[in-house]
Amino acid sequence: MSDSENTMSEPFIRWRKRFLERLVSHKFKQKLWLEARADTFNEADLDLLSKLDVDLGLGLDSGSKTMLLRMGKTR
Repeated sequence: MSDSENTMSEPFIRWRKRFLERLVSHKFKQKLWLEARADTFNEADLDLLSKLDVDLGLGLDSGSKTMLLRMGKTR
């Protein structure tokens, strides 16, 4: 999926980056459990997450266009 097709809005992506940067800079030590779509993360996000105690669940709906159409997740 290209960046132009990504369903995440730019304001949210910027917010998430600032949020993760602040957790890292404040040396946040609590265990975090996050779930997200695999296509919404980039290398910079993963680098920040690697500095935190995170259990990250990444998901994808399907690699099949037919299944995505059946689930109403594409046009």
